[in-house]
Amino acid sequence: MSENESQVASPQEPDYHAMWDGLGMNLADHDMLLGAVGQMYGEMFLSQENRPSSTSYLDFVASNIHSGRIKEMLDKKEAGEATKIIGSFCLYVPEEIVLAAGGIPVGLCSGADWATDKVE
Repeated sequence: MSENESQVASPQEPDYHAMWDGLGMNLADHDMLLGAVGQMYGEMFLSQENRPSSTSYLDFVASNIHSGRIKEMLDKKEAGEATKIIGSFCLYVPEEIVLAAGGIPVGLCSGADWATDKVE
């Protein structure tokens, strides 16, 4: 874990590798992705001078996208609170439709225009 990534990730965060493995993810590639994202996030955002403390919420969101948020969705599905987890490009499927169908909406692009072929 890079120094910048450790600034984003919570020190008490559990190890999510078993969850990711259960989802069929390539753990080595995912670890590389998280390392790169953590480093980029640290260099672009955490290093900003006079960064408002109110942006700490965004640090939490960024550190939780691949871990706690996924666990939250899987827990809701397991508990029967949601029957489906539906990933879509945000402009194509309104969240209200997914929620009305008993699902949990997940945006796949995060506004980024790269790796679309992998998502599709």
